[in-house]
Amino acid sequence: MTESNTSANTSQTMSTSRLAKALKADTKDVFRLLKEHGWIEREGDQWQLTAKGEFHGGQYQQSDKFGRYIVWPAATVDQPALASLDTSPLSASRLAAQFNTEPAVINRLLVDLGWLQRDQRGWIPTDLGKQLGGEAKNVKQGFFALWPANLIQRDELKNALDNLNGNALPTCLDGHQANNAGEQCIDNWLYLHQITHACHKPLPGSNLTSSFYLPTRQVWIDYWDPNDSSQSLSARLDKQALFQKHQLKLVELTTDALDNLDQNLAQPLLQFGVQKL
Repeated sequence: MTESNTSANTSQTMSTSRLAKALKADTKDVFRLLKEHGWIEREGDQWQLTAKGEFHGGQYQQSDKFGRYIVWPAATVDQPALASLDTSPLSASRLAAQFNTEPAVINRLLVDLGWLQRDQRGWIPTDLGKQLGGEAKNVKQGFFALWPANLIQRDELKNALDNLNGNALPTCLDGHQANNAGEQCIDNWLYLHQITHACHKPLPGSNLTSSFYLPTRQVWIDYWDPNDSSQSLSARLDKQALFQKHQLKLVELTTDALDNLDQNLAQPLLQFGVQKL
């Protein structure tokens, strides 16, 4: 839960969330470190001050919106106890490791958010990205972007990653509507790799639809989730018969393929002449 400092003493105290922002650190890391140093402890779903935390100036404040929460003196940012926080800049590789994805996916998400751009020199933060603290680092291979540690707290990035992972149905990153989480993952993969695609296109001479259609190479992608009650086995068999009847280029995917679309989708598409960027 995001805290908000609402008392009249906002100039002298700050919530733990604002403390993390001042330290350019992840809020979770600040809570973890305060707990490790014995300043706070978890009771149920609430953080409680310890005697040590009170000694260092921690106190409670009350908010109509957030209830009771802990605030700290502004001078807490200079506490040696917080010196071990890792606030070093984040590369795409470090961001990818934190979110269990690939650096290339992170860069494409940042481009989609308008924070990053690519030119002949490499990856460069946009003006908006620079406002968020992004910097261009020049190495022998070219430029790459570095980001402040608190970038991972940005709601825009969290929402984009939730969407990418199929946790924010039904709208995909490109605005397409998905029928399920699997379709959303595939659509987002196609979009981030700049592969032109249509969704739920009717098959020739039928009202049955395929999950995706790639017009540049006339390739169809059909996703089937056996656990989705809205997808009947008979409809799947009917579609397979149509694909065979019209000799259509087809890539069939099931839920098992979603864990590694870079292999399970990219390789079949490459056989049909469709390359990902």
